[in-house]
Amino acid sequence: MIQLYHVVKKYPPNIKALDDINLHIQRGEFVFLTGRTGAGKSTLLRLIFREELPSEGQILVNGRNIVKMKNMQIPYLRRDMGIVFQDFKLMKDRTVFENVALVLRILGYSRNDIHKKVWQTLRMVDLTKCSETPVIRLSGGEQQRVAIARAVINEPAIIIADEPTGSLDPEISQYIMSLFEDINTRGTTVLIATHDITTVQRMRKRCITLHGGAICEQMPT
Repeated sequence: MIQLYHVVKKYPPNIKALDDINLHIQRGEFVFLTGRTGAGKSTLLRLIFREELPSEGQILVNGRNIVKMKNMQIPYLRRDMGIVFQDFKLMKDRTVFENVALVLRILGYSRNDIHKKVWQTLRMVDLTKCSETPVIRLSGGEQQRVAIARAVINEPAIIIADEPTGSLDPEISQYIMSLFEDINTRGTTVLIATHDITTVQRMRKRCITLHGGAICEQMPT
């Protein structure tokens, strides 16, 4: 599903953010990516969804070499991905429904199909009562659930989340992780970058640890 071969990422003047990363994530796996701030977690995620290119090495997603992919092909790559950003990246002046429906509108779904799929997804994240609420009026935990709903609405093959519980209290964090676990049981590959070691230990999933831009530990499931 996701394969990285000798991936290096450098930033000017001579900062090596990632160093010789070799990684293989199987279809349907649930994987945590851990490490201290600055270890390279977010950089690795950005390479996988082609926001950036590696300085060296190759990356395959769903059998496609995304390093050689043309810019016009990137939107098609991301149709198979749901991305949950650390800062949510929601449209704060729009309602919950409008935020979640956006992907389907871009893809040209009919109005009836959009309504049906959005309500199904809002039920999954327990946000039906907030459907017409502007996102700016929601709590951090509620906004995170909107971001997850938007990421999964198109039933992607891969979910990528960058510190999805970083600013949430433990109870809400546990609920958010249970949502990801439920999504994974439906066959979706889940990759989550986090520094929350307590959650990682509790969930007992495969864990890849970065240190100084290199993989220093891989714990099996």
